[in-house]
Amino acid sequence: NDEPGLKHALSIAQSTHDEARSVQVLYLPDINEGGDVSDWLGGVGTVEDLIQLASITEEWVPEIPDSLSRNTHTLNFFTAADIAASTPVDTLYIAKPWVPEGALVEFSGKIKQGGKTTWMMAMSRKVLDGLPFMGEPTIKTPVVYLTEQNRASLRAALSRADLLNREDFYILPYKDAYGTSWPDVVEAAAQKCKEAGARLLVVDTLPQWAGLRGTSENDSGAALEALAPLQVVAGGGIGVVCIRHDGKSDRTVGDSGRGSSAWGGGVDSIISIRRPEGNSSPTTRVLHCIGRFDELPE
Repeated sequence: NDEPGLKHALSIAQSTHDEARSVQVLYLPDINEGGDVSDWLGGVGTVEDLIQLASITEEWVPEIPDSLSRNTHTLNFFTAADIAASTPVDTLYIAKPWVPEGALVEFSGKIKQGGKTTWMMAMSRKVLDGLPFMGEPTIKTPVVYLTEQNRASLRAALSRADLLNREDFYILPYKDAYGTSWPDVVEAAAQKCKEAGARLLVVDTLPQWAGLRGTSENDSGAALEALAPLQVVAGGGIGVVCIRHDGKSDRTVGDSGRGSSAWGGGVDSIISIRRPEGNSSPTTRVLHCIGRFDELPE
């Protein structure tokens, strides 16, 4: 507990930041000037106090000097062998084969008739308990869900999915985040995923949350800008599903989503939910899929 000690702690934090899963710097309360953790544990604190302090301390983030430009930022390059050594041989799925861990998935359908929210909440309900969904396994995990719906219609959707009493299904309504920038919303959602241990993030619907209005969905630059923060979240190992509306015409999967083709190019998988052609049950849907993972059916 002195200036050299603080500099030493921050030096260790800096040197381990790029390697460790997370770093915290703990400031011990009621510690004498010049005292260290051994003194503190032998006096006012206990190991349990230390663990409790760690549980409420935010992750340490290095300060970037104002003088540091983008051109001098250090970028880490990896070999193919590095990637092979740091990733599992078999793809890990939050809900097989629909949502791989660490992937960005687009899920689209017709407005008010495709069943996008119904299907996504049904999946979420199974994921919360690690139960099979559509005959395939899921990983048990909390879920963070960004919704554009108002509370009345949202309650009805939650009731249909048997989610009303869940304490591990975290919801952010659009109206409660109105005025917050899209990157800040994504950052808050990522932080909630970290706090809750959630490995599935759902954005319903992405253009609404990203603030795209009118013909903005046709702008490839706007599409890529909306997807960019979600790609970062997925890169951290979280399965991210962004829901969008299909266009008016019945186009093939990959082109069915409304707006620019850049939307499809920025995600790992695309799933389109549709009513079947001809006469069929009103509760029947067909999933059309395309993506970068072999397990995803056509």
